[in-house]
Amino acid sequence: VLLSPAGDVYGSFTYLALNVVGPNNGGALKRLDVRRAIALAVDKAACVQLFGGPRVARALYQAVPSSTAGFRRGADRDVTPGDRGNPAAARALLAQAGYPNGIKLRLAYPNIPSGVTIAQTLQVSLKRAGIDVRLVPSLLSDLYGRLLSNPENARRGEWDMALAGWAPDWYGDNNGRAVIAPLFDGRQFGPNSMDYGGYLNRDVSSAIDRAITAPSA
Repeated sequence: VLLSPAGDVYGSFTYLALNVVGPNNGGALKRLDVRRAIALAVDKAACVQLFGGPRVARALYQAVPSSTAGFRRGADRDVTPGDRGNPAAARALLAQAGYPNGIKLRLAYPNIPSGVTIAQTLQVSLKRAGIDVRLVPSLLSDLYGRLLSNPENARRGEWDMALAGWAPDWYGDNNGRAVIAPLFDGRQFGPNSMDYGGYLNRDVSSAIDRAITAPSA
């Protein structure tokens, strides 16, 4: 995540969107163990350095940054020593999911300087865990305007992972509806949905409904 403005307010974050509706590898990304393996394999410290270092960026361990309603202190997930990733733990999860020999995935990314360097770093760190990444560059406008905005591309398996970014529309109370709802409410999956990979979880959707209609923070 990137620091903006000053203080512990992280204005935007870069993340891996995962395609959970595609057919590749027998629909491997539908499996939680595979998705967790990816999370454990990423060398977040290297990504932070590419974004300017720890003074302006930090690793993210939850689905939302600390400046978003819904962030919970102490609820971090898949933390690794020094944020360098844990290839052994990732390999174990892949084996548990039925992929003892690793897996091949396609990573779509914007063909801009920061996108290229982050994609290459992800390719290297995931390789250590047995995840062979094929890089699929796109113009920034094409990535969002064509590939990710059309759910049929996800269903056909044109991409498995995508390097994407997001930021809340505002800061302060109740801004989770500008982050959690568009990214994780799979009931809205369709053309121009921000839930690019078709994530849908009944419990998450129910929690979103309760949060949006709650009478107080």
